[in-house]
Amino acid sequence: MLFPAFSESLSADMSARTGQVFGEAGYSLAFPGVEVEPFAGLAYVDVHLGSFTEAGGLAALTSAGTDAGVTYSTLGARFSVPLTLGTMSADIRGLLGWQHAFGDTTPQMSFAFASGSPAFSVAGVPIASDAALVEAGLDLNLSANAGLSVFYAGQLASSQTTNMVKGTFSLRF
Repeated sequence: MLFPAFSESLSADMSARTGQVFGEAGYSLAFPGVEVEPFAGLAYVDVHLGSFTEAGGLAALTSAGTDAGVTYSTLGARFSVPLTLGTMSADIRGLLGWQHAFGDTTPQMSFAFASGSPAFSVAGVPIASDAALVEAGLDLNLSANAGLSVFYAGQLASSQTTNMVKGTFSLRF
């Protein structure tokens, strides 16, 4: 911790673990020019942070730790459309879905100063209880040894939005 005229180096032994169990069922349906896969999934994510007490200064914290578990259910459909562009092949792919989260959807942990103080809580960004899932991608085979992929994934909820864009160029030799 570093503030003007105040500097401490704090340390603690702390344990943490995460675990996830998930399953998904889907059925692929082939139509002329498009493949569609409706699916349903269920996942449980558990986070355990052990108790700890920091040492090394006045700003040292202590906590009894926390356990949090969130369950996600997801319903949706994936699609894939193969294309031929001259001598290149391509796939347009995507996903539309709905995700519901329940359980400990607001991450929170209680702390106190190790020198003695009333406890206080720190909360993280809440996990949206209901969100639309949107994915879109293009996989382009430039040649037998080269490929280009562009991918977008979004989680859209009334309280928050998460977006991700990824591009990949691959060269096999």
